[in-house]
Amino acid sequence: MVLAAGMYLLARQIARPILLIADTAARVSAGDLECKAPILTEDEVGQLARAFNQMTDALGHTLKGQEETLRELKARDEELHRLNTELEQRVLERTAELAQIKEAYRRANVKLNLLSSITRHDILNQLTALKGYLELSDLSPEDPVLLRKYHERELKIADSIQHQILFTREYQDIGVKSPLWQDA
Repeated sequence: MVLAAGMYLLARQIARPILLIADTAARVSAGDLECKAPILTEDEVGQLARAFNQMTDALGHTLKGQEETLRELKARDEELHRLNTELEQRVLERTAELAQIKEAYRRANVKLNLLSSITRHDILNQLTALKGYLELSDLSPEDPVLLRKYHERELKIADSIQHQILFTREYQDIGVKSPLWQDA
């Protein structure tokens, strides 16, 4: 019986530190990284408790580092999302501006085409009149008064055509060159 009691005490002395380490392991696995396994002996079981505590400390440091990294990643993700939203807004604004510019160019082109068409029509009308006076001149070569009258009208028509052609030079660069301020 003494032997049995000695065996019981010896088994208890060995089992108790191991059970305390097992209890600490259960608490750590539940998320409590602050708990420590008690080091009751300096033998192998004590070394096991010490190694377990070191492992728990290292795990805690690792988790804190990961939490900090996660916070940094979340902050960067939020900043990236903000910048992306800002960029999308700027793209929308610039796209709207470009659409307005495109429409302004289209309207200006329509007006320039109309102006070119009118000018071309006016020049053709003037050329038709000029041809008519030239033919009339050919038909009345003996009448100097009439020839002078036709010649004056021919010169007037030629001046008008020259004026219209010079006018086209003024608007040919609209939309191509920057506008210049005119002194009043």
